[in-house]
Amino acid sequence: FPVLKFVVLFSLASGALLDTIKRIGPTDANVLIEGETGTGKGLVARAIHQESHRSAQPFLALNCSAFQEQLLESELFGYERGAFTGAVHAKPGLFEVADGGTLVLDEVGEMSPAMQAKLLQILDAGDLRRVGSTRTIRVNVRILAATNKDLAQEVRAGRFRQDLHYRLDVINVTLPPLRQRKEDIPLLIEHFLHQFRLPGQQVKAVSEEASALLVDYPWPGNVRELANTIERLLILCPGPVIGPDDLPPNIPAPQQALAEVDAPDLPLVEMERRHILRVLERTQGKKAEAARLLGIHLKTLNR
Repeated sequence: FPVLKFVVLFSLASGALLDTIKRIGPTDANVLIEGETGTGKGLVARAIHQESHRSAQPFLALNCSAFQEQLLESELFGYERGAFTGAVHAKPGLFEVADGGTLVLDEVGEMSPAMQAKLLQILDAGDLRRVGSTRTIRVNVRILAATNKDLAQEVRAGRFRQDLHYRLDVINVTLPPLRQRKEDIPLLIEHFLHQFRLPGQQVKAVSEEASALLVDYPWPGNVRELANTIERLLILCPGPVIGPDDLPPNIPAPQQALAEVDAPDLPLVEMERRHILRVLERTQGKKAEAARLLGIHLKTLNR
């Protein structure tokens, strides 16, 4: 319940995300969760597991981008004693440990072609072999795959197997970035103010001026960046009210934004150039994201 309550806080205004989780949770269908870094893909995966009949069974997650191919194979499938140098004991892989439960493959788009083929074989056959073994082991695991890439585009570019994409993308959940759901930001701020307040710490609030600036900021790091910002403000802000001057430098204060815009002697072209540069700075140089925020085509931005 606590996880689902939190999902409600950053779901779409219509509640579509929560409704989707409740619908797909009780099934055994594989789910592909797509969204930018920091949008809460891992949290949604845990909520799906809690809504399933597997909720009392193991829930394990692995970041596929954190391991080299050989290590990733050992982590997922396990190995036998003597399978390679240093394998002094046999070790079950995450597929075995998660048997009966749920396994989250985070950043699945980073898998090598060889690992993609081995994963597809397990999904098709339902059994695996440990590294260095000839014995097959039957497993019953639900796969929730998460990625910050567009896997359909990766398939078209030849970097991801189409057949594996079909097996993972039985149900698709796409999480919108925080900049596209600004109405959720005040709710999230209140949630994080309570979540990160230390026992005995003074209760703090965010002023209307500071809240407006937080809502207006594009949050390239999404919910994770907002959470880190609120936690930092709770620690560093000395008073009971967090004001505009307490915000980090990447979030411009009102007088700073006014000084940049209120320049009547500047020609329109120069004002446009400064605004574009300011948006590019906010998006950390990501042109496609800047073009979306500016409401123009990427080719127009490049020109």
